[in-house]
Amino acid sequence: MPTFAEVRKGIKTTLEDPVIPGLSVYDKINPQVNYPGVVVHPDEADYTMAFRQGVVKWDINLLVLVGGLETVVMQDLLDELVSPYGEMSISQAIYNNRTLGLPNCDAHVRGVNRYWVRYLSAHYGASLKMHVVFSK
Repeated sequence: MPTFAEVRKGIKTTLEDPVIPGLSVYDKINPQVNYPGVVVHPDEADYTMAFRQGVVKWDINLLVLVGGLETVVMQDLLDELVSPYGEMSISQAIYNNRTLGLPNCDAHVRGVNRYWVRYLSAHYGASLKMHVVFSK
């Protein structure tokens, strides 16, 4: 069964440029992010989903960040990244590679659980809730 470090790396490989053009993906929490960017942020794990720990489920927040002075353009980009479909859709990219390149893995994005704007610093963000399930 893959380690969480391998899950992070699999998400990064599944999403980063050229899969989603221009997207920077950070498999570890980083205080400095190039926009547009996604930070893989673990939320919760369940190691007891099946008898003898045969199935593990990770809930992961994908923190999606965009920034710049053109507020309408940045919001449009953020909307594209968090949409369920499209060339720039994070959800679509995960759906297209549900295994994340890992054995016995099934991943999907459930949806958006937060969307925010920081007016003074001109950056925008959203949090996508992702599930990754492994079986032995």
